[in-house]
Amino acid sequence: MKEVFIKYYLPVLAFTIAFSVPTFIVNYDGSKLIEFLVACISLNVIITFVFGTLYLKFGKNWKSKFRRKVLNKKALKSFEALGFVRQEEMLYGYIDDYFIMIQPEMDALGQKKWLDIKVFFNPKIQNQFIPEYLLKKLNDNKLKQTFFNKNCVVIEQAFAPLVPLNFDRMRAKLKEVVSLLKNHNIMPISMTDLIEQKTDLLKYHQQIQSLYK
Repeated sequence: MKEVFIKYYLPVLAFTIAFSVPTFIVNYDGSKLIEFLVACISLNVIITFVFGTLYLKFGKNWKSKFRRKVLNKKALKSFEALGFVRQEEMLYGYIDDYFIMIQPEMDALGQKKWLDIKVFFNPKIQNQFIPEYLLKKLNDNKLKQTFFNKNCVVIEQAFAPLVPLNFDRMRAKLKEVVSLLKNHNIMPISMTDLIEQKTDLLKYHQQIQSLYK
């Protein structure tokens, strides 16, 4: 129940509060404070319940339609010319042997839209997991919305009507990320090997986390 509330109702509640607070400030009347607060809270709860429930019931369909629509855009169709394959609601393929997955995403209310791009790599260098200081160094780079995790690089490529997706820019950024990985001797990995290393990587992550407690 807690997970359902956080995923479906909390985003709607945050959105309604963001709009109701300015209204409260503008219409503030000290003599009717209690009545106004009760009305404001009640309205927020009702809106959250109605739209949160709609999102719970139909959110998956909205997101599926959104993903399919975005994948039909020219900028993403162009990746197919590079050998990328469309499977259901994502694209996957290789650039210089690095496995890449591209999936359109949006927030609960559809206000923020982006591409979730993952570039997978071997989490080990010379049979040792990539040290934390190297990941920190990579994350200190000047690439915007790019995060280096223990086995992949995550790129959040935002887009909007006034900032459309551009194939050449996306491809150039992927090339830049791949080049950065190569320069630090971080090699590609097959999905089979990546899956096999998952348990060891989880144990290593837990060990690292315990050091900071």
